[in-house]
Amino acid sequence: MTTKIPAVILTRISDDRVKYDKHGNRTEREGLGVADQQTRAREKTEQLGGEVVAVLEENDTSGFKRKRMKATFTYPDGETETTTILRTIRPKFHEALRMLRTGQARMLITLDLDRLTRDPRDLEDLIDVVEHSSPRVVCDSVTGSMRLATDADITMARVMVAMANKSSRDTRRRVADARERRVKNGGNGGAAVTSGSRPTGSPSARPRRMRSAPRAGRCWPPGAAPRRRSPTRACRCGPSPGISPGARCRPSVAGHGGRKRCAPS
Repeated sequence: MTTKIPAVILTRISDDRVKYDKHGNRTEREGLGVADQQTRAREKTEQLGGEVVAVLEENDTSGFKRKRMKATFTYPDGETETTTILRTIRPKFHEALRMLRTGQARMLITLDLDRLTRDPRDLEDLIDVVEHSSPRVVCDSVTGSMRLATDADITMARVMVAMANKSSRDTRRRVADARERRVKNGGNGGAAVTSGSRPTGSPSARPRRMRSAPRAGRCWPPGAAPRRRSPTRACRCGPSPGISPGARCRPSVAGHGGRKRCAPS
């Protein structure tokens, strides 16, 4: 009997939609994107003869945004250096690397290469694990864009991640430019707006227009009961046979030119 290869599935989506209750309050994220990725990745794992031992979900996690963090490097001569670096914050991705490094899993399956990473450093971390493993761990994707079996596969993966990284940088630049234009025009710069902290000059910061005062004829003396509206109105049709000017009337049949005439009420 053929032994199945232990596999780990990694799913990721950058921006997941949020569920709201009937009162408009946030409850939880939908998770539809990662659920679909997991279903398709399981089918791919079965095709490659693997057995899923872990599913790692990175829901609402960016594969591009980096944060500053402290890192300590130890050189071969024993000298150490502590410096600040920029890295993506992806605990599940690094957990998948640890499982591959320790032998808990021998296969990594994802939907596409851009679901795996958009940062070249993260890809190089995976390549290090693949090239130092014996026998070589299997890395594949549903779309076929993430294969690290040969040097040609690794080179192509590096090119594609570089292109995905460039696409994310272009998107970040366009979003920043649009936000700057809104701020210059007196709009909201994109930050979360709470009560009492709306930016000056934005439409939401302007006071609402007060309701106009009641029109003449709509006010009643103090203590007087308001008059019920009559379904009829003052006649504006002009003098007509049998109708005196100013009589109470209601629309009736169409007269000359298709305009409605009035009949006595």
